[in-house]
Amino acid sequence: MRRIFSVQVCCVLLAIGILAFMATDLHAVGKKKGKLKQTFQESLVRCKDVAPPLSPCGIDPLGSGKVEIKKDGDVKVEVRGAKSEAAYDVDFRPLESAPDITLGTLSTDENGNGEFEEDPGFLPGTTLSGTMVLRRSLADQFVSGITVGE
Repeated sequence: MRRIFSVQVCCVLLAIGILAFMATDLHAVGKKKGKLKQTFQESLVRCKDVAPPLSPCGIDPLGSGKVEIKKDGDVKVEVRGAKSEAAYDVDFRPLESAPDITLGTLSTDENGNGEFEEDPGFLPGTTLSGTMVLRRSLADQFVSGITVGE
């Protein structure tokens, strides 16, 4: 019984050591090669559904949507169940009062589905803080955000 307990303790200590080594190694790689890069991925929500309310908001429908800024800086946006055959400006809105940066246009098909993927020219090492916005008819229709589950 003691022998089994000793083997279990050794296995646990070995596992903790391996995890500590992996964490140290990951941190070292980040230091040697620059900061660890992250991908930003967030859902799109209807502007008019955000609390507290934003304005000016449009009334376009949205089944689902997501936005992703990939490690290489490419921006990918997908919508499903939005307004059919519509064109949305894809904007990055900085948190400061700086103007929106228009990245391009997302067009939807007859089912309201559309995709956009572009390299907006964000420089490597750039740190961004803001939100993604899809605009149509001079109004924000969709913004990056979260919906708290029910």
